[in-house]
Amino acid sequence: MQAHEIAKVFPLLDAEQLQRLIDDIQANGLRHPIVVFENQILDGRNRHKACLKAGVEPTFTDFDGDYSAAVRYVTSENLVRRHLTSNQAALAASRLASLGQGRRDPSQTAAVSQEEAARQLGVGVRTVQRARKVTESGVDELVEAVESNEIDVYTASEVAKLPPEEQKALIAEGPAAVKKAAKVLKEPKQPPVKKPQPEEVLTAPVPEPSRANDLDGYLVNLTDTIVRMRQFVDRLAGYPFTDHQIAVAVSAAKALADIGVRLTESAMSHRVTEEPVPA
Repeated sequence: MQAHEIAKVFPLLDAEQLQRLIDDIQANGLRHPIVVFENQILDGRNRHKACLKAGVEPTFTDFDGDYSAAVRYVTSENLVRRHLTSNQAALAASRLASLGQGRRDPSQTAAVSQEEAARQLGVGVRTVQRARKVTESGVDELVEAVESNEIDVYTASEVAKLPPEEQKALIAEGPAAVKKAAKVLKEPKQPPVKKPQPEEVLTAPVPEPSRANDLDGYLVNLTDTIVRMRQFVDRLAGYPFTDHQIAVAVSAAKALADIGVRLTESAMSHRVTEEPVPA
């Protein structure tokens, strides 16, 4: 017999707890019948499983009430009997607040808000919201890791952002890999680094100076080039440089300094006291 969606709000027993239940049923029989609602197990999934393992014929009883009453019943029974961890409680609260979604009859829904579910399970609303990301987007293996307390809800909610295959691969690597991935995912996203494009003026061939050139115009072009070079260098500020790139930058700076020296020497050695007469 399948379990009802309401029964699935709360986790199954772990292997050790289930074995104790099997041993008890083998020794004392099934003391509490399995409760059925809408032809599915409402309360007693663990007892049903233990009976099958123990070779004991299970007994059943029908639940007398509507959907909302069934939700209240299961919640009450589990909160009294079970000692849930904070991770298990968060997942349970998330499922509780999602019950009844998609059912055609609005009266057949639990209508439990996240706030109310959080209060009943003793967890924070934000924790419930993170747990919902896990139950909605996380693969089964990720949910199971949270319920078994291998991974906390916060970590799982970050990993749930990844594609299913990546989630499964991380789970297979172990909790340490999952936590490492979650740490990377929660770090603020840095804008992509745009590779600076050299200015056209820096790649264009430098015209040969000649007596026919207008020296003033040539110097104006040179000044404009320097301004654009400064703007280009300013855009490089903040970029991460490798050792090789640092060496290139230092070499370029030395070359520019050498050009400045050569220009100064050339100008001083050809100094004239009068303005040249245009040809």
